[in-house]
Amino acid sequence: MVGAVVSAFMINDAATILPRAVVAKARAYIVGAAADVIEVGIRTDGIQEALLKSPFLFEDRQSRMKQVLKTLKAFKALPKKQPLGSIYVKLLGQEIAFANVGKAVIEQATRVGFN
Repeated sequence: MVGAVVSAFMINDAATILPRAVVAKARAYIVGAAADVIEVGIRTDGIQEALLKSPFLFEDRQSRMKQVLKTLKAFKALPKKQPLGSIYVKLLGQEIAFANVGKAVIEQATRVGFN
């Protein structure tokens, strides 16, 4: 009567490059009761519109994510105040962390992690 389930969801749109949302969660079952132990989600709210303004090409055989990261690295016209996406973490059904991702976070990530 004890168990655990881990599931991941990706909400995609046919007209977009990136998925709209990615959610991963772990649920525990104990003696017939269920509880969501942890849930992590990423939403790409404004980044899609910002990427559509950039003329990046799909001619070479790189993966989509490499092309998106290359575009973000060179993209100077990202909006400064508008959040491009968000990340959240829920523990036992309660949201414990939430962060908006903006231009500064993307610049730091591309400078540090993807050189």
